[in-house]
Amino acid sequence: MANNSLILLSGFLLFLQGSTFFPDLGQKLDLTTKDHHAAITDTSQYFMEGYSFLKPDSTTFTFAEMKGKVLLLDFWATWCGPCRKKYPAVEELVQEINDPNLELVTISIDRDLVAWQSFFQTHDWAGTNLHLGWNMEHPLFQMVLEPINSLEGGATYKVAIPQYFLVDHALEVHKVVDITSPEARQEIERLLLELK
Repeated sequence: MANNSLILLSGFLLFLQGSTFFPDLGQKLDLTTKDHHAAITDTSQYFMEGYSFLKPDSTTFTFAEMKGKVLLLDFWATWCGPCRKKYPAVEELVQEINDPNLELVTISIDRDLVAWQSFFQTHDWAGTNLHLGWNMEHPLFQMVLEPINSLEGGATYKVAIPQYFLVDHALEVHKVVDITSPEARQEIERLLLELK
């Protein structure tokens, strides 16, 4: 595979039709743009309003609990080898920065809830670990869809993980291209400085 950081789910191509598939994003997402993450302009609803997530211990979580902090979102799945391989570097980065205003949030797209919960019986991952599941209509799931090509009236997408995003105190999303790069660390530190 040309890019180890992306997982193309075998034979699973999605043909998306504008507003029918993205009802929550409406006009905020241009399906023909090369980088659809850049088209997301108002993300506050994704992180603060109306969505709760399951944690491994079966308690629930909402992003309102982390309001005003810088969030590092790590999208992954238990079946994703590259996701699990990169996680120690993500945890190390957060530990090195060591700022109480930085929160690591892993977001699993596992279809199998039991497999995800079982994973945490034998793995002690730092941060807040959440289960999103294979919920393609959820705005957070749409963040891991990457366009393969554009078609009239929509685009063909693939699900790509691991992916990393920073959410600043104003709830703006910043895509992290390479989580292990010096630039990623600099961006996290810059966003943390904005809180001071």
